[in-house]
Amino acid sequence: MTFIDWQPRSEQRCARHEVDSDLPPHGFLRRLAAARKLRDALGVTATEVSWSAFASDAPELAKTVQDVLKRHGFAYAGTVRRDGSPRINPVEVHVSDGRLFVVLIPRTAKAHDLDRDPRIAVQTPIASPAAPGLEVKLRARASDILDPGLRAAMAASVEEASGWRPGAQWRHCELLLASAAVLDWVDGDMLLYRWTATNGLRAPERRHLEYERGEYTRMD
Repeated sequence: MTFIDWQPRSEQRCARHEVDSDLPPHGFLRRLAAARKLRDALGVTATEVSWSAFASDAPELAKTVQDVLKRHGFAYAGTVRRDGSPRINPVEVHVSDGRLFVVLIPRTAKAHDLDRDPRIAVQTPIASPAAPGLEVKLRARASDILDPGLRAAMAASVEEASGWRPGAQWRHCELLLASAAVLDWVDGDMLLYRWTATNGLRAPERRHLEYERGEYTRMD
């Protein structure tokens, strides 16, 4: 069971045609059309947005992302080293009061990475290749939170969720989202759900892995 009903591409084409008519399609694509109309009306062109803006734009996808992050308890964060190569570290990722955030020990390598380049990628773990389950991929920009009240609220949220409280000198970084993706696997096929801050929610895709050729093909 997937968190969003998947439609074959042939049905998606019909539905996308209806998006431009007076009668938008039912289900997922109707919500997609409504979200895009709202974004157009507001003139949204941001390249990174807050969690609350993401959740408003794509509520079902945001709920799934939050559920997966909460279930795992931690994720892998990718930052950029001084020489431009990637660095991977496990981190706790939290959602509270409309913010997606991490808390970091200051003067660590990943904290210094974010000083030079605030871009960060987040990937949830996969425990089994036979049953990977839902997988979350995020791209974001880390922004330090300096307000004492917000920092205290974040620390309290971490303590409630994980049983420990970050120290007063720890870095509290809000993650402003550039993109979010959720991957699911059904009968050997990959279901892909994607959102970006610049283009909003995209129609879901189903891809079949051709093992011999080593490539995915989109399913009609």
